Amino acid sequence: MKNSLELHENWKSVEPLYLEVERSLEVAIDLGLGHLTMLRKVKTLTPGEYQRLLLVKYLSYQGVGSLFVLDEPSLGLGLNEQKSLMSYLKKLKNQGNTILIVDHSDYIEKTSDEVIMMGPGAGHLGGEITYQGRPQKNVKAKQDFEYYELNKKRSWLKVDKIKVRTPIERSFKLPVNELTWVKGDS
Repeated sequence: MKNSLELHENWKSVEPLYLEVERSLEVAIDLGLGHLTMLRKVKTLTPGEYQRLLLVKYLSYQGVGSLFVLDEPSLGLGLNEQKSLMSYLKKLKNQGNTILIVDHSDYIEKTSDEVIMMGPGAGHLGGEITYQGRPQKNVKAKQDFEYYELNKKRSWLKVDKIKVRTPIERSFKLPVNELTWVKGDS
């Protein structure tokens, strides 16, 4: 009888850890990582597997009152995995957390509670809020882009070089529509 009581007391001390590991493994399997072995080296993971592995930590979180800012969490995920992702994000929300997602997935957009669209373009062409509200079918920001000829190619930019100034007051010109290689001491 004493051994059974000791076993019960030992179980009570490790049960929270066991439940946390079980919850994390459930999330990993739902995100399509069930095929990974414990001995698999990180450098052999695909970018999508690595992305999902990072998400497991956040999606199995059990606290409240936290802000989660996720940049492109759907990157490398198929539709079924995106559905699992959104299911877990909604669980986090229902626990009393706030989630901000920066993403380009139509599925993530349609299943979010609120949408903020920025635009009209990217980089220096963007920055304005073009829509905020509930997700709606076919709501796209009004985007009036002009195209400019550049070396007989279409380009979003009017220039053929971008001037870059560094913090140490050096500058250089970065060619547009070209592959540029930079080499430094490190």
